[in-house]
Order: sequence, then structure tokens, then C-alpha cells
Amino acid sequence: MQKKGTGGKNKRKLQGKGPTPRAEDRVYHKAYKQKQRNLSRARTKIKRTREQNRRVVDIIHGKNAVLEGLLAELPFQQVLLSSEAPLDDKLKKIIQLSQELSVPLFESPKAPLDDMTNHAVHQGVVGKIRKYEYSTLDELIAADKDIVILDHITDPTNLGNLARSAAAFKTNIVIPTKRSVEVNATAWKTSAGNLAHIQVAQVVNVVHTIEKLKAADYFIVGLDGAGEYRLNSELISKSSRIAFVAGNEGSGLSQLVRKSADIIASIPTAVESLNVATAISIALYQKSTQYEKD
Repeated sequence: MQKKGTGGKNKRKLQGKGPTPRAEDRVYHKAYKQKQRNLSRARTKIKRTREQNRRVVDIIHGKNAVLEGLLAELPFQQVLLSSEAPLDDKLKKIIQLSQELSVPLFESPKAPLDDMTNHAVHQGVVGKIRKYEYSTLDELIAADKDIVILDHITDPTNLGNLARSAAAFKTNIVIPTKRSVEVNATAWKTSAGNLAHIQVAQVVNVVHTIEKLKAADYFIVGLDGAGEYRLNSELISKSSRIAFVAGNEGSGLSQLVRKSADIIASIPTAVESLNVATAISIALYQKSTQYEKD
């Protein structure tokens, strides 16, 4: 005769503990360790991809554009070639220049290149440009060179053209961090690689920057077609270092910048106004000049 209560205990002993965990979920199983290694590799790959994406500031696509960029020695991170692209003379030249400049070349299916360029006509060639490393204002001051301050210009071709003049006259550039052009592929291309020969600093506030430059003995010259002073070719005696300030392509110098500058000067011409890049180029040619009141 069975003792009272024994059946329930035996029943509990016969009950299972649930489904057996998968091998990859058991801590001491080799499958678990392999799973952790795979996860670690995946996390590392994602991290590297994110870091790479942060370093890439712009993309150039098309055979002509990439070839011109390589000829100008733009800071390419890599060049991607579609496996379907025909090996013509331009593509051969792109491959040759990439190798000469130590730019990594990668073969890629067409679909990723389509996604990367938003389905633009890339001709099977895409170049990634490394992110530009800006200098600090203190570094520009320490360089002891004249400076051009761009008061919220927005056209990257203007920045590129200015970079060519700045490099020619050993001058550095300051741009604001907001509502302003940045150093991108268009600026690099227009500069013909000259951005590599100057320093560009980003600043939060143009007026505060002007005050800091004044404290460092810079003479601040705002350029405007209706300026009270005119630029001439005589040497200036007010300061050995000058910071020229150029205004936005449409609105010109802001009122606060006008008040902060030491003088507002104009360049006498037979036309109503000059392009900002042209005006700065003339000013740099006549840098350290004397300004006579009209």
C-alpha cells in the first residue's frame, strides 16, 4: 500500500526542467564561446564602419571628377571601382594615379555605389574624401600670418578659389561653424589641392574672433563696396599683421562685424561690386597696404 503523499513527490521528480538550452547559450560550451567571438567581431566591424563614416566628409563620383580630384591631389580616403566598369583610358589613368598617390583601390559591385551616390550617374567610379582637419584660432595666431575671415559665405567654390589665393600669399582662413560653407569635396576640387598648403580654422563667433585677433595685434579690415576707406598699394604702418573680413555673397558684412572692424575699405572698380573671392584676392595682393580716406 502506497504511503499518503508519496505519489505527488514522485510526480515532481519525473517532471522535466524545461527545454534544453541551445549549445550557444550554455556558458561553458564551445559554441557559446564562438558566438561571443562572432559578436565581438561584429561590434568591432560596426565601430570601424562608424569611425570610417565620420572620417568621410564627401563623395566624388564619375570618371572625370575623380580623375581631376586625383590630379589635384585631393585627400582621398579610397577609390571604389565597379566590377562592371569598362577599362578605358580614363579608368586606367585613375588606377595609375591612385597607385602613385597611395590611395587604396577597392572593387565594388554596382549596387553599393548606386546607394552611395543616391543613384547618380557615377560611371562605376566613386571617390571618398577624408574629413578635413581644422586648425584652432590659436594655431593661426601662432603661425604669424595674415588671415582672411569669411563672414558666413556659403558657396564652396568661393572657399576653394580663396584657398588658392591664400596659399599664393601665405595667408590662413577662418570660417564660422554654423550657417557657413565647410571644407568639402567641391572646395577641395576648386582649390586645386591648395587647401593642403594653408590652415583653416572654424570658430563659433566671428565678432569674438575679431576681438581676439585685435588683442593679438591684428589690424581688422572689413571689405565692402561702400567702404569709407579705399585700398591702395602703399605699405600700411598701422600693423604688421592684417585680418581681412569678407561678407556673405548676398548680404555682405553683418552689422556687428562692421562695428568690430578697425576700418571698412572698398576696392575702386568700374563695376558695382566684385565677387567675394575676387575682392579677397585683390586685398591679399595688396595686403599690408595703407588705406587713405576718400
